[in-house]
Amino acid sequence: MTLHDRIAARNPLGITLDDAHQLCLWTFCTLDVLPPELRAEPLDRATLAETFSRLARQGHVNSPDPAITAPAYWDALIDQLLNGGRELDRDFRTRIPSLL
Repeated sequence: MTLHDRIAARNPLGITLDDAHQLCLWTFCTLDVLPPELRAEPLDRATLAETFSRLARQGHVNSPDPAITAPAYWDALIDQLLNGGRELDRDFRTRIPSLL
């Protein structure tokens, strides 16, 4: 099972855009937030951008913004984190198991 498949299966009504942002960023920073069976999946920056854009295209990220369906949107989100324009929500880490 892939990260995409797990999120889609566990969240049939989708996840909020804020949760998708944080899940993408936390996964980019550390695979330790993922269940062990997902840690072997290669999840580099490009793969995460494609995963979350695909989730958005399929309606698994709840947002009216069509920009979220492009990998460039998610890549720019990671840029924001790396440039200090976005932070990880430390409290979000405790909510990750409910999404995965």
